[in-house]
Amino acid sequence: MRYVFAALVVLICLGAATPVEAEVATSLGVQIDGSQEVDQYNHDYVSTGFSVGIEWLRPIHPGIRLGIGVEHLLRRQVANNESDFSIWAAFVSARWNPWSQRPWYLVGRLGYGFINRPQLNASGSGYSYSEETKGGVCAALGIGSDFGRHFAVELLYAQYHGKVESSGGGNVLDPPVFVDFGNTLSYRYQTLVIRGIYRF
Repeated sequence: MRYVFAALVVLICLGAATPVEAEVATSLGVQIDGSQEVDQYNHDYVSTGFSVGIEWLRPIHPGIRLGIGVEHLLRRQVANNESDFSIWAAFVSARWNPWSQRPWYLVGRLGYGFINRPQLNASGSGYSYSEETKGGVCAALGIGSDFGRHFAVELLYAQYHGKVESSGGGNVLDPPVFVDFGNTLSYRYQTLVIRGIYRF
């Protein structure tokens, strides 16, 4: 988490120190039609969630803007499950407008997401088990449109990858047989995102 806050401090400093053509943008997003998968088999739908973010943008060529940013996906509920989760993400972004006089543009993002899911711990007579989710690569693709100098709206398809690591073991059968619970499973959260953006 300290890396995310360090990136946030860098963004604020860049926004204060960069020339006029650079921009600092804040965003409010809504994640809809989301789902999470563990090892591609356990598929659970995720409730609608919200996100807030800040991004530093700089034009490098007519119609092309590059940026770096931080976004926080607020806690959301997993359907048919009492657990919930949130994500911190740090990313680089690119926006390209190939249509000259049109306000539409293409947008892509690539970064790293820190996934905060409840850590599972269980123990009993002769056994113990623990499970922890770790972050991984996140990416998004979509389209956006500028509405004047300061406002924009984007529609993105986003994925956040990670891994679920389990450990422990014990005697679970009768007669006793030792079972090792250590394993690593893939994790993925995917969603559609509608973002409203305000550029300073």
